[in-house]
Amino acid sequence: MPTGVLRTARKGLATVAMLKANFDARHDHIGMFEPFVRDTIAQLGRDDFTLDELRVEIGERHQLRLPFNTLRTLLARLVRDGVLQREAGRYFRTHELAGAVDLCEQRERVEGQQARLADALCVEAQSHGVELGTDAALTLILRFIERYHVALALDGVTVIPAEGRDAALDDDDDGADDGGLLATAAFLRRVALAGGEMTDVLQAMVEGFVLQNTLLLKDVSSAHRQFHGLQVFCDSSVLFAALGLRGPAAEKATVELLTLLRDTGAVLGAFEPTIREMRRILAIYEDAVATAHGRERLHPTELTRFVLSQNYGPSDVRIRSELMMRDLRELGFEIRETPQRRPQFTLDEGKLGRMLRDRRRGGENHPRVVHDVDCVAGVLTLRAGGSASSIDDCRAVFMTGSSMTVRNTTRWYRAQGGRGFPPIVHHLALSNFAWLKRPSSASELKLHELVALCTAALRPSRATWEAFRDHLGRMETNGELSSDEVTAITVSALTEDLLAEEGIGDDVDAESLAEVIDRVKASYRVEMDQEIRRIRAEAEQERAQAEREKAEIERRARAAEALAEERAQEAAARAAVAAERQNGVKARIRKVASASSWLLAGLLTISLIAGVVVGIVHTAAGRPPGAVALALAVGPLTVFGALSVLSGFTIKRWRRCVEERLFRWLGSWLVGPDDEPPRPKP
Repeated sequence: MPTGVLRTARKGLATVAMLKANFDARHDHIGMFEPFVRDTIAQLGRDDFTLDELRVEIGERHQLRLPFNTLRTLLARLVRDGVLQREAGRYFRTHELAGAVDLCEQRERVEGQQARLADALCVEAQSHGVELGTDAALTLILRFIERYHVALALDGVTVIPAEGRDAALDDDDDGADDGGLLATAAFLRRVALAGGEMTDVLQAMVEGFVLQNTLLLKDVSSAHRQFHGLQVFCDSSVLFAALGLRGPAAEKATVELLTLLRDTGAVLGAFEPTIREMRRILAIYEDAVATAHGRERLHPTELTRFVLSQNYGPSDVRIRSELMMRDLRELGFEIRETPQRRPQFTLDEGKLGRMLRDRRRGGENHPRVVHDVDCVAGVLTLRAGGSASSIDDCRAVFMTGSSMTVRNTTRWYRAQGGRGFPPIVHHLALSNFAWLKRPSSASELKLHELVALCTAALRPSRATWEAFRDHLGRMETNGELSSDEVTAITVSALTEDLLAEEGIGDDVDAESLAEVIDRVKASYRVEMDQEIRRIRAEAEQERAQAEREKAEIERRARAAEALAEERAQEAAARAAVAAERQNGVKARIRKVASASSWLLAGLLTISLIAGVVVGIVHTAAGRPPGAVALALAVGPLTVFGALSVLSGFTIKRWRRCVEERLFRWLGSWLVGPDDEPPRPKP
């Protein structure tokens, strides 16, 4: 491996990490490059230089390709600060530049951190059968991020690598092959998810690449501005990811991107043709998952992986399709019909269809091609012939995850004489634009996007998958595997990892495929044993918990019974005491009533006797009975006599009646209503 290539890789990785540090400290999209300019000027072997000469020196020293406009702005700042003087198109150093900081120490520290990351990759690659040194590992990391990263070209055209496993690194003099690519993808995904120092180093690299790409913008200062009501119409791949139908990695990165777009002033939308396309795709899955043969014939996409791994049946797919509109609106999407075509704005749609047809059956009449043409035409109609050099002001754009569609549409737009930002953009490119505006709003977005890219890179190629599927079909036909086993092997995450390892060169033989199947089945046996042990342990824990709960319930029941019995005894004792007290009070009341009745009876008897005596005295004296005699004797005797004749009245009965009435009245007043029945009359 040439030393120059390794040195370039090491410089490039260190530079992007230092860019990220400068950006965090300065929050200035141009000022973050000033330390590199100062350092290069300080290390020049002469005092004067031109802009072109300095640009070449910066590229060699720091692996930074500064555009003329950006470098001219930086040099103008240094002239204004008195660091440089400009005469006749040349720049001259002044004595004030002697204090410029040498970046060597910072670079050495960053390179040391990245070297530890590279050493960890060497260990990872060795487990995949690939021998790497530290410098070669750094080169692989650089090439992977560059290959899968979305760059921004000078004229706003998005330059995007092919997706997935088919975008393997080209063989060159560094010896990077598919094995190294797969090892790098697996390693970067694990590091991104692990957290810690190496994750921070990797994140600085990825975000540094985004910052470096802003150098390629015409107007770097526009990176801070909000989108001016930009309408972003999303493709089905983006919408499926947002709905979680392409797996958790894609969902997390996509939802974070959508949130960031809203925070930076964009309006999320989807055209009705996209919704209809998604329903059509889900209808295909609804039919396919109904049978084992249908499941086996599905293409190995992220959507297929999700549907099969979740054991979706036809009803599950149908429910997701019916709830799709509601779920998208909850995510903040506005669903719109494409605007009515206006030929003066939509350019040559037929030519676009021919450029997009690729190798699809049906050519430009393929449903996917028709959909893409409709969406691009809708965006151009909304722009109404307007053009903008920056995406901030272009009014509308179609966002997709298909690099082929972006490349061909952009070429078509330029060939048609289209100016400014094209009507289509890759979701990673738009993510870079939005992230540069508010990095703090999506601090882990770039890391999560890298995880999704690594996951895509680790998928087996279509040729490998087709060979594997045919091999599974033969084994099922021969009775070596059941339909359920074929489905389980197909959806296993381990299957994709093993096929990626075995699929180098896409020339996998039957022996290798059989080894993959055996390893997956072995893993299932291990998983089954672990699952059985887990189920037994859980059952034992549940049984012990049930016994503890039963014992606790019985203890509480016994305690409740004892408490109830104790309270009943206390209530009976209180009732007995109360009854005893009440009986005592009633006895005393009875005595008072009896004494009162006897007193009244005695008074009545005395009254009669006194009346008789007075009457006799008056009669003996020859006088008629007076009023006193009549009141004391004659009146009562007359009344009592009449009552005696009519009702059998006697003094004794009257006294007892008075006693009983007094008892009840006093008892009701002092004790309360008396429930005792009245005493029977004698």
